[in-house]
Amino acid sequence: DLLERCAAAVLCVAASPDGSLLAAGCLDKSVRVWSRPAVSGSRVPALDWIGFNGPVTAVAWNASGELLAACAGTAVLVANALGEPKGKPPVLCRGPGVPEAEGGAGTCPRLSRLAWCPSKDHAMLLAAATSHGGVLLFDASVADGA
Repeated sequence: DLLERCAAAVLCVAASPDGSLLAAGCLDKSVRVWSRPAVSGSRVPALDWIGFNGPVTAVAWNASGELLAACAGTAVLVANALGEPKGKPPVLCRGPGVPEAEGGAGTCPRLSRLAWCPSKDHAMLLAAATSHGGVLLFDASVADGA
């Protein structure tokens, strides 16, 4: 079953834990979320997240499937998967800059992979791999949770 096409090349995909949603990160700095066809055969239209600061290189669902994280460039966006308000706005996480004294330009390294902590005790912890060979941990319950 071919889903509605993205406007640009797809760089990463992830299915929600229950298999009801599929997210794709795209070269055009967007994320597209589709739902599986309902029993009636109709499909909920795709939802697009736009405005990232680079191609979306990773998407990841939390264990409950309620939250979707996407990374692009130097930022991670965490939000309710279908964009439905749950009382909190989306959370934007940015890593700390690498000081010039350590060979950096004071900017955050590019992020490339994401993984949620599977533990219920730490369900809002999100790890992101960096272009400098490091791993950043974010607390996705607060903005700029690095």
